[in-house]
Amino acid sequence: YHGLEYSVVEITLGGGLCGRKTKNVKMFDNITEKVAGIQLPNCEDFWVVTYSILADEFSAYRITSSGIQPRVVSQAINHPEQFTTAYLTFSNNGEKIANAYGSYTPGIDAVEIYNFNMNTGAITNPRVIQLNLPYGLEFSPDDSKLYISSFNPARLLQYDMVSRNLYQIYNNPNAFYYFGAIQAGPDDKL
Repeated sequence: YHGLEYSVVEITLGGGLCGRKTKNVKMFDNITEKVAGIQLPNCEDFWVVTYSILADEFSAYRITSSGIQPRVVSQAINHPEQFTTAYLTFSNNGEKIANAYGSYTPGIDAVEIYNFNMNTGAITNPRVIQLNLPYGLEFSPDDSKLYISSFNPARLLQYDMVSRNLYQIYNNPNAFYYFGAIQAGPDDKL
């Protein structure tokens, strides 16, 4: 696993062509492909959240005009394996964060939906949806639904955040492909 690194770009360097002030500064080791970010309501600060499979924890970093603030660590659900692929995503209002856990081991795979505290960066109160090989995640524009893609079989699912019902939108058990990432476009459609 690789770590999370950052670089600082100064737009006033190089006669307006930009330049790097710092390059590839390591923040944290052993994270998976899961990285999600959201802008805070003050329209200046951001949260960046990663997931470490080796420590089975989330790391949240608040980024402000004065730099990257100290890491906030939240424990994830105890996963029995140290391998995972798939997405991590915020709800549009920043109150929820969803983690797709695909391990290739039947009975372990799930989507986890947590509360996210925009003030502190704490991730709490997991809600678990068991399903086979979830990968892509995206909340609806009003955050009332979570869309989930999975493979083996290739499926697109809709989870109602209020009723907690899971609906299948598309299923093709004979497909030689799988659904990967999903994301809302500028028209708010997947």
